[in-house]
Amino acid sequence: MEATLRNVPLTNIGDTVGTQPAERLRESVAQRGIYNPVTLAETVGEDGDVQYTIIDGNRRIASARIAGMKTIPAIVVTGLSDDDIAQRTLVANGFRTTNYLTEYWAISQLRRSGYNPWAIRQISGMAKGSIDTRTLLKSLHRPLFVALRNGAINQQVATLAAKLPMDEQRLLTEHFEHHGKLTRADISKLLPHLATTRSEEGHDQTSLADTLEHAVSQARADGMDREAFLQAAAAAWDEVTP
Repeated sequence: MEATLRNVPLTNIGDTVGTQPAERLRESVAQRGIYNPVTLAETVGEDGDVQYTIIDGNRRIASARIAGMKTIPAIVVTGLSDDDIAQRTLVANGFRTTNYLTEYWAISQLRRSGYNPWAIRQISGMAKGSIDTRTLLKSLHRPLFVALRNGAINQQVATLAAKLPMDEQRLLTEHFEHHGKLTRADISKLLPHLATTRSEEGHDQTSLADTLEHAVSQARADGMDREAFLQAAAAAWDEVTP
């Protein structure tokens, strides 16, 4: 294995996945460029073409493309197996805002290679509940999965939809394809029984402070910093506010 710092052409890097970069990040990249290099795995395809897999930096790469940059500074690692790439992806995501899709693919790769859930938790530092949440995505209706991949729906909406029976997911897909968006509020309107269930569950003795404390603990366990948590909280507020 060898790691080198290079300027890699953006056209040589695959598509980014998951949540689109925040406006603040896009503006920073447009004005000042990329200071923190992304991490890429270099592999050689069967046809001899060099390929780059994103280990860390989906949002920075997306921002660089939006800004019209031609190259991006990257730590390029060679000599990695698919399992090595999966492990490094999970570890990298643990130190910044999580990307459910990259983590899902990494977890799936490790499971295909025979890693048990305990070993994956040790590698990634992720809690069992977090791993289970990512694994839910395998049950997501294909059009919704593609929407998540393209950043058209957010991670929380995708995982909520993935828990539903397929006939209900198809209903959500029809709404998304007609309106071009899908939020938690949309799901509650389309499937009133979910809103009723959440309302009934809300009558327990758990206070808002306890709920927030639990959310912060979970976010920290997932490797999310304060700024990322506040951004996620703001996005969640927007989702449920008409």
